[in-house]
Amino acid sequence: DSSGTLVVNLTLRSTESSPQTLTLSASLYDAGGKIIGNATGGVVSLASGASTLVQLNGAPPSGTIAAARFQVTAQGAPTPHA
Repeated sequence: DSSGTLVVNLTLRSTESSPQTLTLSASLYDAGGKIIGNATGGVVSLASGASTLVQLNGAPPSGTIAAARFQVTAQGAPTPHA
């Protein structure tokens, strides 16, 4: 973005049969495979079959981005009790 920070926009789509709570991060690599930056995004709740836009943010990378690896950690969302 114009501030010089790293911004990664992506769309997540759930194929799970129940709601999930997701934690997201990304590692950015140069052409030699060296990590040159990281981006994180908070926690996102996603209903079964739903899609959502997600933004990850980080410090400016220390080189030219050649590849990115995304990590999504899922945990079943708590079931509300009446």
